[in-house]
Amino acid sequence: MATDNYAIAEQFSLLSRLMDIHGENSFKARAYAAAAFAIEKVPEPLQDLPREKISSIKGIRSEEHTSELQSHLNLVCR
Repeated sequence: MATDNYAIAEQFSLLSRLMDIHGENSFKARAYAAAAFAIEKVPEPLQDLPREKISSIKGIRSEEHTSELQSHLNLVCR
């Protein structure tokens, strides 16, 4: 079952809001919000892109975020 980029972005946005509500690390919450924004702007379906290209997208780059965010991205892009 394919998930479009908007649905993936919505999941990341929801995670960001939940982190804020529950008082999680604000940097981590902002990382998820930035990833959601970046995912929405990608013209190709994330599931069709190689992992290296996804990791190089500004706002998703692994050096900007936690490995946890990368793990979530891997799960939703299967």
